[in-house]
Amino acid sequence: MIELAKEEAEKNEVRMVITVVDNAGKLIALERMDNVLQVSIGLS
Repeated sequence: MIELAKEEAEKNEVRMVITVVDNAGKLIALERMDNVLQVSIGLS
């Protein structure tokens, strides 16, 4: 799931933090791409 989102972001030349959570809002995975602002972590 993370890899697909990362590929799409790179295709669109967008840097982002990708976050995956379950139905309860618990963190499953988080990946921060290079050169992304730290504030992006909180926003994701």
